[in-house]
Amino acid sequence: NMQGLNMKKEDLIKIIKKYLEKEDQKKVEKIDWDSLTHLNILMDLEKKLSLKISEIKKISEANSFDKLFKLLNKKK
Repeated sequence: NMQGLNMKKEDLIKIIKKYLEKEDQKKVEKIDWDSLTHLNILMDLEKKLSLKISEIKKISEANSFDKLFKLLNKKK
């Protein structure tokens, strides 16, 4: 049974910000992003966490900070 990844909020925000437009970077936790941005974020996470993102259920729909953060820190 895998534990949640225990990703820190600040770490996730830092990754997401790299792929957002300037004006969206201030409101990371309040916006949804497009599919290309989502793909970039997921690939970055995959490298950082050395895991297969595809193994995380519903990850493709997690296109907002809250959804993604909850998913990454959920007990599997």
